[in-house]
Amino acid sequence: SSDLKDLEGQLEKLAALMDKLSKEIEQAQADVAETKVQIKKASEVREGENTEFQTTVADQRATQTILAKALMRLKDFYKKGIGKKVLTLAQQTPPVKFNKYKKNAGASPVMGLIEQIVEDSEKLVSEATSAEYEAQKDYEKFVKDSNGVIDELTTAITDKTKRHFNWKDRKSTRLN
Repeated sequence: SSDLKDLEGQLEKLAALMDKLSKEIEQAQADVAETKVQIKKASEVREGENTEFQTTVADQRATQTILAKALMRLKDFYKKGIGKKVLTLAQQTPPVKFNKYKKNAGASPVMGLIEQIVEDSEKLVSEATSAEYEAQKDYEKFVKDSNGVIDELTTAITDKTKRHFNWKDRKSTRLN
């Protein structure tokens, strides 16, 4: 009768352990699924950020091209001596705040303003490129770390599944 109580005690412990392993396996599987969802969401966000970056750079480069052509025409205008009169700009607040205007000797205020806008545009492209690089680096680290978590959870699931079935097999063998 003592042996029977010992066996029943062991069976209860094994049943409790199997139940615990089953719950841990379920939780690990849920964590794997959630991590995969987070990777997918991060990929979608990253794709959107990259698209925005590409648009910003394309817009700024187009702006730089247009302004370079305008600047060239103005320079030609002043070199030919057609524009002996100095162009003056009406005082008004610009819709966008740019860096402080720098005077160019022998050039119109318009040319100086265009040159400043081109510099600001180039700076924006440089900053956007740096931010894009950092965002991509952070994204790649996140995916690598997340895949590491998935690998660890998958290994834990495999190990716990093996233990679960080994104890289940041992339990059924002892009962027969």
